[in-house]
Amino acid sequence: MPRYRAYVLDEDGHMAGAVEFECADDEEASERANELRDGDVELWRLVPLPDSDDPDCEAGPQ
Repeated sequence: MPRYRAYVLDEDGHMAGAVEFECADDEEASERANELRDGDVELWRLVPLPDSDDPDCEAGPQ
């Protein structure tokens, strides 16, 4: 199931927080992100790196 991160932005457009969740598809994720709205929300779909041993890994080797 795809993972998403919704960034909640303050009135100046700065990131005020983030929430991660899983949804069946982009439409469901968009609806869920809209429920978080107290202002603007930026929604990202998280994609694991193909060369990572960990399928939930979001960053490459250090």
